[in-house]
Amino acid sequence: MFKIGILGGGINSAVGRAHVSALQLDGNWNIQAGHFSRNPEVNLKSASLWRSKRLHNSLNSFMEEEQGKLDAVIVLTPTPTHYEMIHSLLSHKFNVISEKSLASNHQQAEKLEVQAAESNCKLFVTFNYTGYPMIREIRS
Repeated sequence: MFKIGILGGGINSAVGRAHVSALQLDGNWNIQAGHFSRNPEVNLKSASLWRSKRLHNSLNSFMEEEQGKLDAVIVLTPTPTHYEMIHSLLSHKFNVISEKSLASNHQQAEKLEVQAAESNCKLFVTFNYTGYPMIREIRS
């Protein structure tokens, strides 16, 4: 069972429910911790619905208290926040799974790739659109 933390993806987001549902499909992922929203009420409701064991009210609290406890952190925040957030997570030695896109530009993505290698951390990007039938049709 993979121990996962989630940043973003609250009940009021466009992607939260889809990602949490996908995590629950095979029973191999367990949401241990999260900071789902800056809105305290949404954060609390999200933690309850997503069955998170630990809830954090800030990114700093999440990173300080979860370091060494998780297999990976999934970043579901809006893209403009990704670079700084992922940079901070890698600095704290977290493996990261980023909802597309990884960063706002190619240079930022390259910096994160180098940082992940130097930190000996894994860095992944999900591209959910590859599962859309039209995308598969275009590719073929």
